[in-house]
Amino acid sequence: VSTQSTGGNFHEAIKLFSEAIELNGQDHKLYSNRSIVFAALGYWERSLFDAERSCALSPNWSKGVFRKGLALLQLGKYQEAIAELKRAQELEPKNQEISKKILEAEKREKAYSIWLPFKDEGNQFYKDSKYEQAIQSYSKALTSCPEEEFERSTIYGNRAMCYMQLQSYPEVIKDANSALAINPLNVKALLRRGLALEAMEKYTPALADMRKALSLEPTLTMASQAVPRLEKAIKTMDSWK
Repeated sequence: VSTQSTGGNFHEAIKLFSEAIELNGQDHKLYSNRSIVFAALGYWERSLFDAERSCALSPNWSKGVFRKGLALLQLGKYQEAIAELKRAQELEPKNQEISKKILEAEKREKAYSIWLPFKDEGNQFYKDSKYEQAIQSYSKALTSCPEEEFERSTIYGNRAMCYMQLQSYPEVIKDANSALAINPLNVKALLRRGLALEAMEKYTPALADMRKALSLEPTLTMASQAVPRLEKAIKTMDSWK
């Protein structure tokens, strides 16, 4: 199985790797390869899970360790990422790609201390119901946070939450779109976009967001309540046509 054999269809590749894992769950390369596909889709938590499984089965396989380090880096776990990347380098000293990623991880760890205080400040403003100040702080965090940071998805989602409180629905959708472009599994961003779309009477795309959120978290009360409400709204609008 490879992404080439599926014509670059990552979801099909995941399906095939998953089937192969069911047949042979002790093959570390299968987990590592599926980890690559999850990474290509931006599903970094799932990529990390598979990389960890690969490392558990074959602790000294450099590719598995490297992929674990990459996933940790994208998830903002810099010290753990650097440790894993350096271990990968010990296993494969001549690999220049590993060396470059170590330098990148160290650079991003330094930048973290710059944008994190703005994010924390925004969180506190939100708790105090100071939504406009929170937006300003989150905006500063986004300005200083490197483009490659996975955490930008959370910051966009937080700012969308502030716009939601201010009923600035187009801004909610804009920030939720940005959050989901970075992390397609950001359930909170899906919820906020769905609610904003509903408020703008765009019921069909709102329903799609709520259903997607439920597929990711089946016990999500807000989404489970929204689905029948939106289905009813769509039927009502259709009856008016």
